[in-house]
Amino acid sequence: MGLALGMNLHDGDGVQQKDNPGAWPAFAAALGLPANASGAPFAIGERAYADALAGAVMAPLMAGFGGAPPEGGLDLCWTDWQQGFPGVSSVPGLVPTAILNHYRFYNCTGSGRGTRGTLHSRYAGRGDHRHTSHFGGDVDESWASLQFMIDFTKTAANAPACWWGHEMMRQGGGINQNSELFVRTNQFGAWSPTFTSWGNSGENNFWWNMPEPFASAMRGSLLDRQRLLPLRYTLAAHAARTGLCPIRGMHFAAPLHPDAYATPGQYLLGLDLIVAPPFAPVSDPPIPLAGGAPGGVVGVRMWVPPGATWLDYNDGAARSVAGGWITYNASISVVPVLVRAGAVVPTLPRAYAAVWGVSARNYDALVFTVFPGAPSGGTAVYEDDGATTGFLRGEAANTSFAYGPSGGKGCTAYTLATRGAYQGMITSGRAYTVELVAAPAPTAVTQNGTPLPEKANEGVPGTWARRGGVTTVVSLLPAETGTDVELVVC
Repeated sequence: MGLALGMNLHDGDGVQQKDNPGAWPAFAAALGLPANASGAPFAIGERAYADALAGAVMAPLMAGFGGAPPEGGLDLCWTDWQQGFPGVSSVPGLVPTAILNHYRFYNCTGSGRGTRGTLHSRYAGRGDHRHTSHFGGDVDESWASLQFMIDFTKTAANAPACWWGHEMMRQGGGINQNSELFVRTNQFGAWSPTFTSWGNSGENNFWWNMPEPFASAMRGSLLDRQRLLPLRYTLAAHAARTGLCPIRGMHFAAPLHPDAYATPGQYLLGLDLIVAPPFAPVSDPPIPLAGGAPGGVVGVRMWVPPGATWLDYNDGAARSVAGGWITYNASISVVPVLVRAGAVVPTLPRAYAAVWGVSARNYDALVFTVFPGAPSGGTAVYEDDGATTGFLRGEAANTSFAYGPSGGKGCTAYTLATRGAYQGMITSGRAYTVELVAAPAPTAVTQNGTPLPEKANEGVPGTWARRGGVTTVVSLLPAETGTDVELVVC
């Protein structure tokens, strides 16, 4: 069904025979324990224990509960609750979580699996970013905690610990205590490097139980996250090559500007987006805590770096800022996001993104949204099979999208080209859509010289339509991968 299987591991409990009956004989033999022993205490500082844990207990789980990977095996190991930063008694300075993550990374990639070492973990200190994504542990339900999580996550890019996914509520939190705070926390999660959501005993964190307007607000943010998968995955690949995290502080854009260091509530997503998740309640009037009509906004202060014009991502060209401090008034359904003028943002179509398992499927449709404000620009979408280490052998593809003036007066050419391939890649029939935000109605549209007619409704391949009288939406004719496409709009 396109879903991955993970397991939460509390290694501090040691290995108990009753909990691991299948693995116990091999584990006990490796340590020289009697077959009828009840268990072994956690002793990660001993090489024999560490090897037996990895080989006798974890390796069979990774191999697939009796099935062959990737169909049956664990896709994700979640290392929880045994930081021990002073080190273990037998090896001073050896952080238990760090050595567990090191072993588990190779548990995931070894034994002929050929898959990536996908881990989630509490933080084990500098260098742990090489093996795992992280979470900050249990979270107090408060606006102050939310503000801290935003600042902490973008600051971690300095380490560079790129992948943080915080707990989305705890300690009696959830939808029945403070629905507005719960929504805002999940909205930040949706715009975080890693989105995680789970509840503890006695909590109600079920999105589908949310009253309105909170359910729609949360659903909209989660859909935004899914739609941005092509951008986020491209930024992830870039981070793996360069160490430059997808989410990072404003000082990465303007390192010599003092105001860039006074922006704890906002961050860059790549080069072209500035995100500022609200961390305070709305006012005038407040939104009711248990349903009712939406009302009120919260004023979010944002700093815009000089040297470029930025537009409102949520509303096209409705806002144009050239630099400095602004206040973005956000209702409960809105996360303030600015986009660089002239930027091209790759996304998935809304209907495609609204179903489960999207992240496990190869793209059969892509949308390139072009924002106004520059005579030329472009972007690229990186893709691979998403699961194996084949990308290390060059099994990957890049789809470039660029635009600039064409020969005719008032004409712009948009070019699409895909290079490279990987196993399972969709090579024919991929649907491309080009959205021209805040653009005048075209007088002529052609694809590789073929005229494309206007239609009243968008989405028909080989046609264009107007959305809301302000955006031109061009649905391209399907093209074989490797065949360059030139769209000219006059």
